[in-house]
Amino acid sequence: MESLSNRISNLKLQCRGILASSPYPEMDSYSAYYRDHLGPEEYRWFYKAETDKKWIPFIGYDSLRIEWKFRDLLQNGLASTQKIASSDISVENGSTGTNEADERPFDLGEDGTVTVRGGLYEVNVKIKKGQSIYWKGEVFAVCRGIWFYEGAWAPLDEELAEKLEEEHLTHFRGQPLNVPGVADSQKQAVHRLSVPGGSVEWFSASEVYLSLDATPARLMRSVGKKLGFQKTGYKVHRGYSLDACASDKLPDITHLVFVIHGIGQKMDTGRIIRNSTSLRDNVNTLKLRYLKEQTNAQAGSEILDQQTTVEFFPVEWRSQLTLDNGLIDSITPHKIINIRQMLNASFMDIMYYNSPQYREEIVTVLSSELNRLYSLFTERNPYFEANGGKVSVVSHSLGCVITYDIVTGWSPTPQLSTNFLQAMIENFFCLGSPLAVFLALRWRKDTGAPPLLGRDCFKRILNIFHPSDPVAYRLEPLIVPAFASVAPVTLHCHSAADKLPYSQMPLEPAASAASSKDGSSDTKDVSSTPSSSQPTTPVKGGSSSWNLWGLMKGNKKSNEQGSSSTAPPSGSVSETVHFNASAMASSESCQLSQGQRIDHVLREGSMESSYLSALTSHTSYWSNYDVAHFLLTVLYPHLQTCSTSAVVSTVTSTTTTVSTTISGLGVGVPSFSGLTVSPVLMTDGLSATNLIESGPLQAIEM
Repeated sequence: MESLSNRISNLKLQCRGILASSPYPEMDSYSAYYRDHLGPEEYRWFYKAETDKKWIPFIGYDSLRIEWKFRDLLQNGLASTQKIASSDISVENGSTGTNEADERPFDLGEDGTVTVRGGLYEVNVKIKKGQSIYWKGEVFAVCRGIWFYEGAWAPLDEELAEKLEEEHLTHFRGQPLNVPGVADSQKQAVHRLSVPGGSVEWFSASEVYLSLDATPARLMRSVGKKLGFQKTGYKVHRGYSLDACASDKLPDITHLVFVIHGIGQKMDTGRIIRNSTSLRDNVNTLKLRYLKEQTNAQAGSEILDQQTTVEFFPVEWRSQLTLDNGLIDSITPHKIINIRQMLNASFMDIMYYNSPQYREEIVTVLSSELNRLYSLFTERNPYFEANGGKVSVVSHSLGCVITYDIVTGWSPTPQLSTNFLQAMIENFFCLGSPLAVFLALRWRKDTGAPPLLGRDCFKRILNIFHPSDPVAYRLEPLIVPAFASVAPVTLHCHSAADKLPYSQMPLEPAASAASSKDGSSDTKDVSSTPSSSQPTTPVKGGSSSWNLWGLMKGNKKSNEQGSSSTAPPSGSVSETVHFNASAMASSESCQLSQGQRIDHVLREGSMESSYLSALTSHTSYWSNYDVAHFLLTVLYPHLQTCSTSAVVSTVTSTTTTVSTTISGLGVGVPSFSGLTVSPVLMTDGLSATNLIESGPLQAIEM
């Protein structure tokens, strides 16, 4: 079969009236002066959701394949010439509140379809629509760009563009693109065409202007004419600014990230698709920024980036559940019905999952959906497993608990293992997760500790939460109770100039961090925190009590002062507690033994109210660039997203005692006088009760 590049080259020559075996090389410069039919590489196909105003261009590889399919169908008389109205598209970027999201506009793989956008979507050239392959509910419009606005290079309306193309070929085929020896100010329009809503003027084969009949456009055109400008309106170009190239192709996916929703999906079944798209776009935006910086700094970075290509797959499981078949709705009183329906569609999911009658259905549906997505992807992309592709999971809210139970096979009643993947999960990201409280309520001390980080389940777990998220809980104190006195790692601001690698972030006492929140302690200088972790907005201090937000905070300050009373008194003797954690070290999946923290907290804004944030923080992770930057740091470890030159200055206060080291692990844990270390939950389910060794206490520099 003739290669795509050869077909393009031959078609270029044919369209210019030149045979590939032409003995007249001087004719090769024909296209520099004359214009005939456009080649397939000069067209550009675009896509957009229903309510979006901006058309997004397909990459060169996809645009060429769509154009070839369009020409094949046109040759066979099968291409659709009817313009698709926006009302024909029932779903906007995955958003839907009806059952129409379950209906596909066309069958996958039918005649006239082309796989695009890295193999995740399919375009039907006949009806000029596209849809996602792996999940339902994401449908978009497709258009063929022929004429484009100068500057933005957005396509003209297809109907208008086809009329311009027909008129252009009728009057300017084979004519020179530019008229030599004529100044721009002296050029007169050589051809005019009236179109709905305006007119088009040709000053030469390459100078075409579109004028609209709207009042502002007419006013500007009148002023321009009076000033002596002959060319007014929007300049339009025939053919896209960049020729489509077959080498402009997305690299193969090497890392799958399943994005799993929590409660509330019943109210909007397309929300997880939008959230996943937002997360993907934010990660890719930051990735391009760092890749550009790294490419400028050193050669070969672009090649290095090809080694890792991450793709996010939304996993929607709520709409597939049957559950009580409307029983809860039938017993719901009609008073304040809107609030009751909202609660039934959201928080009722927690009660369903805790019910023995419905829990198995939820686990089965989510397991089946994960299996379906993974099997379909590996079937269509056999290279993934052959090249050692990786899998990670991003779960939100209750989805963290369900995912954990599926992967670990935990169940309140004996059942078969529900581990959905043969390959180990690389990273398990928990966003706003209540997993810790579920595990704490399941654990009975007299029956032993439950496994948390099983080596056969996932390599790393990362718990990300907003400090005001009422649903989120910490995981580290569940593994090592001493970490209750250690503040979680604060996520870097994505726009900070210098960012210290997270593995080098010093441990900070949780009590000191709390007391500094309301400015009650001035001993903790900002220099005790890595410069990279300082927010770009002003930090709240002791002088912030004047603002009106204090009225919203209630007795927060008094509570924090009460909690800070547990801090050691001034002048207390520094002590170091040595942990004998040989059992901990025996678990290869222990993150803390490798200096990898689990709990990561978002920073609060300088004018942020805790009470107001409690209403919005639980759903704010998807669009947060700091979260996207953290995911980028983990998923693309080769990108230099953090600065190794960031200077960390540690200040030891006279009131703090300091570091506790876990013997053999190299993990520093701040400790205070009188701190008692309770039994530790090990990653493999082991319990280490004798962790404290007697010995002199001594401060250790970080």
